[in-house]
Amino acid sequence: MAKRDRPCILFIDDKLAAISSRKQMFVKKAEVIALTPDRVTTANLRKASVVLVDYLLTDWTDSLEAGPISTRPMDGLALAATLQSHCDREWPPTAFALHSAELEKLSSGLPAKASAHVIARENNLEWVFSKTNAQNVEPLAQQVLALAEAVALLPPKWPSTNHVWATVDDLLGLRAKAAWSPVARRHVASCRPPLRGLDGSGHGLMFLRWLAHQILPYPAFLLDDIYLAARLRVTPSSLARAMASDEKFAATLRPYRYTGALSALLGRRWWRAGIEHFLWRRSARSTSDEQTQSLASELSDHLTPFKLSEPVVILGDDFRPQDNLISIKDAVEVRPDYWPAFADTAWADSRSIKDEPLLDSIRVKRDPAEG
Repeated sequence: MAKRDRPCILFIDDKLAAISSRKQMFVKKAEVIALTPDRVTTANLRKASVVLVDYLLTDWTDSLEAGPISTRPMDGLALAATLQSHCDREWPPTAFALHSAELEKLSSGLPAKASAHVIARENNLEWVFSKTNAQNVEPLAQQVLALAEAVALLPPKWPSTNHVWATVDDLLGLRAKAAWSPVARRHVASCRPPLRGLDGSGHGLMFLRWLAHQILPYPAFLLDDIYLAARLRVTPSSLARAMASDEKFAATLRPYRYTGALSALLGRRWWRAGIEHFLWRRSARSTSDEQTQSLASELSDHLTPFKLSEPVVILGDDFRPQDNLISIKDAVEVRPDYWPAFADTAWADSRSIKDEPLLDSIRVKRDPAEG
């Protein structure tokens, strides 16, 4: 099984004219093939790093001749499942994703405003993308390319147990020479990556799914900017200003930025172990609130210290992190569906949770008398 020379993205849509403009987004970055469902061959599937299927294929499904229902997939999700079954495990890996302006139709039975990773996980896909850029965390082209490039990083054959951690380090971009890398590796292991079951067979798509569905969306061994702000004891808005306007500050944190597979899928992520090492080294081996706040003022004039004790990130009614921090004394624990057990505790604002029925329904009640 040989690797592909460059990423290849296969768009499948019943309206090819809608894809022509999107081809330009990948010029010199990836090969793009656009086909209607009836033109797809096994050779196309074998070549593709990512197969991106439109969800609504009305023009094509309406043109199918009457016959057994098993020969007439009703939408892109059903077609993707059929195409997945035609992929040989001896081929280079191929990721499957859906592309739609109506992702809400894929979230039936899931919480309202379900995130892309939840929809993908429940529909046996690597990812789902919205045709509306505003609904994607990052621009569509960046996300699709991130997935295609991550697939290209996968080894032709998943290594045996004796060599698996070298592959994991490569995929995650974990530098062995970094003083904090042993701690980072222990953090990764504690998040239960799917390593052992792939010994000697398969090609690591399960590993990418674990990374996309269970790691990047949650605070575990990687942190997003909001959780980084909480750890630095600064406001998220001031951290964003400092990253954009203070090159010296950005360069100081750059060694701890995650640059591995899928790093461009959901925005910046940071190695928790690296940040902790940085704070320990720069704060005279103390990580108290006072010491960290003092360090923040030294790192950049753009940073605004968070004055209250023990800041935590809170979730909104869409279960996504909000860009304002609160003190832990004003927070209440919540347990959203799909929130991994190995991730940091999920919090909501106890002062307003009663006004958010969905969040209130998953509030952890410490006292049986709590309503």
